[in-house]
Amino acid sequence: MVDEDTTAFNRIIEAFSLPKKSEEEKKLRDIAIQEATKNATLVPLKVMETAYPGFEMISEWLVRGIRIL
Repeated sequence: MVDEDTTAFNRIIEAFSLPKKSEEEKKLRDIAIQEATKNATLVPLKVMETAYPGFEMISEWLVRGIRIL
């Protein structure tokens, strides 16, 4: 997932590097920035979705651990 995050970030940088001299270039650049930014949010979402089940397990371990004490 680290590589996916790096790739997504690089796409944002590339989008910001697009030319913006004409109105058409500005529009295309804005669209590219929006799409790249939207795509970049999907990587942390994937991390959260992957990690969430672990939090439920940790919570259960905490409850059991407190009972033992």
